[in-house]
Amino acid sequence: MTEMTNSDASATIELPTIVVCDDDSRRVETWAGHIRAIPAVRKRYETRPLRPEQFAAAYRELKKRQRQARAGELSDFGGEAEAIDKASIVVMDFDLTPTNGSGDLDDTTLDTLSGSFGDNLAFLTRCYATARFIVLVNQDFSKTTFDLTHQNFALSSADLNIAHDDLRRAELWTGQSDGIAYRPWHWPRLLDAPDRLARLANEVDLEAPVLETLGLDDDETYAQFAKEQLELFGEAPRELTFRAAAERLTRAMNRLSFDETIPDSLLPMVAVASVAHWLERVVLPGQNVLIDAPHLAHRRPGLLVDPRPSSWGQLSDLSQPEAAAAAFDSDLVSPAWCAPVQRWLSRPVWLWHLCPRSRGPVPREPHVFCEDVSAFHPIHAATEYVSSVPGPFKQRFVLRDGVRSGGFDVDYWPEIRLFADAEE
Repeated sequence: MTEMTNSDASATIELPTIVVCDDDSRRVETWAGHIRAIPAVRKRYETRPLRPEQFAAAYRELKKRQRQARAGELSDFGGEAEAIDKASIVVMDFDLTPTNGSGDLDDTTLDTLSGSFGDNLAFLTRCYATARFIVLVNQDFSKTTFDLTHQNFALSSADLNIAHDDLRRAELWTGQSDGIAYRPWHWPRLLDAPDRLARLANEVDLEAPVLETLGLDDDETYAQFAKEQLELFGEAPRELTFRAAAERLTRAMNRLSFDETIPDSLLPMVAVASVAHWLERVVLPGQNVLIDAPHLAHRRPGLLVDPRPSSWGQLSDLSQPEAAAAAFDSDLVSPAWCAPVQRWLSRPVWLWHLCPRSRGPVPREPHVFCEDVSAFHPIHAATEYVSSVPGPFKQRFVLRDGVRSGGFDVDYWPEIRLFADAEE
């Protein structure tokens, strides 16, 4: 019997894929190269760029599925969108109209992509393909931009919106930072995000109420929500099921005037992707219902096992969420732990209204959590600004001038929020 070598064994392992889509063949190869260059990504995923004609054919197939679903005729998911169907992560550009190099494209490809936009493709991918996680690139901003409102893309057809230079930032993929590298705190650990959605889709009960499943429906917790955080759920938020959420949240996030005909087999993924997006981009930014580890330490450092800021780096390391949770005194914070919602988020959280007052020493020099680098810095080194998040906790901080941007400039938008004398 022939012995299999390690190299032979590794050659048989098929890695999950990251599919990159754009109208420009040179640019799509460049983006794929940037992603492959990150060791942690290369170890976990195969990155596959789609040529514009392949991409256009997949787009046509998704639109065909939409037409068939609306007519009640969709029976399978074959055709030209196989690469997208099988993808763990789909990365797509926002502006799909061919420009550079369009002379090499056939008329069918040009007709398909001209005048098309990635938010529509993201919507079709979510509703009519089996891909897991969708990243939309360069919508509104083609340059790396930190959103000082914390509300841009709160309603989005994609799971994450970034600029193209962000694709090459290891911090986006690993959820780790040295404390000065650019890494907005709302970014997930992208390496793990597709598997989390797939697990949730396999477990979800479509007939179960969303808030009850998340452990957020008791009277005291429900009262903490700002009205803006529940308006997507309609007149009776506590009654909204995951099946209804798949339709209602998808309609709201894609600005549709009527429900889309989503295939039954895809309803679980559509439901969990919509609810997860609502949690990450609408509820959690307010830090009023749920509070994550850095913001809890910022407000009540006496709840930490070690209140020294020099030990707080673990609080924002998304590769080790257990360490962030363990940094707090369990006897003090355990009543605020909400186990059901933990499985839905990329970081540990607590119910804010159940968190006790600080009972231990606090740092002599105030440190603040800087949202643009996901790290704590002395308050004198940071810049305060007023966000637009729902609820009372709008004041936040950025490092800004001390950010290591990796050679790619970072804009802060809208910049007027950085000036202390600016009106809210």
